[in-house]
Amino acid sequence: MTNEAFRHFAPGIPDDPGVYRFLDADGGILYVGKAKNLRNRLFSYFGEKASHTAKTKSLVRHADRIEFTMVE
Repeated sequence: MTNEAFRHFAPGIPDDPGVYRFLDADGGILYVGKAKNLRNRLFSYFGEKASHTAKTKSLVRHADRIEFTMVE
């Protein structure tokens, strides 16, 4: 997912706790994570790239979309 694509997606991300999924172009699951604050956690993937591991960089590069489910 590009930074530009994320900027279009970002306004819809809530500050609530939840589960998020990174999906590839075929709909395959690349990664599933949980967060106390979905907005903060997802923004962390698209922030300062220099501090990201190779795994995180690859995940973001191969992700086509992100889905999330809010939980209590």
